[in-house]
Amino acid sequence: MTSSQDDPLWRSAAGGCPESAAALFERHRRRLERTVAVRIDPKCAGKFDAADVVQDALVTAFKRAARYFSGELFSGPRPSVFVWLRGLAIEQLIQTQRMFSGTDKRDVSRERRLAASASVSNFGPLIEALKGGLTTPSVAAVRGENSERVHAALAELTDAERELLTCLYFEGMTGAEVAEAEGVTRAAISLRHAKALKKLVQILSEQANGEAA
Repeated sequence: MTSSQDDPLWRSAAGGCPESAAALFERHRRRLERTVAVRIDPKCAGKFDAADVVQDALVTAFKRAARYFSGELFSGPRPSVFVWLRGLAIEQLIQTQRMFSGTDKRDVSRERRLAASASVSNFGPLIEALKGGLTTPSVAAVRGENSERVHAALAELTDAERELLTCLYFEGMTGAEVAEAEGVTRAAISLRHAKALKKLVQILSEQANGEAA
């Protein structure tokens, strides 16, 4: 990514300096921990934490750093550092949850789908992020709703809609980062974002009208 290559630390890491690579990856640790924390399967609660998963992912990233910077790891364009690390963290979460699940039965597609989506039981962080982050007039009503009502409304969204809101509001990803991670255009993410917010507000409105009736 051009913006990354303008970063002196990125250039140093790409030039083969291991200390620079480690420092560059370390910049993203907290964001990656948020990515993992909201996706941990409730069945694994207490068995490991997000910091453990991210640490393992960063170790993997460091081992692959030379091939990342050379582009050898990718058949297409090299992803930005954060998007690449985020993918490694989610893959590490899948492996860690498999290790602690106590079963040898593996449905890889299902594991990837579950780990890539925010846990249904982890609405709390997303609710707080939404209530603190929605400032436009069209969705400001969400901030005034109690958490129970917002939780119920989120439950009516699709997995993809909740995942998008989680990426944007809880993880703090930009629309460009989400588009890159999903392999779609920035415009597509903007459209999906607007639709998800509109649906959320509509559900909250219907809830309020139903209670008033």
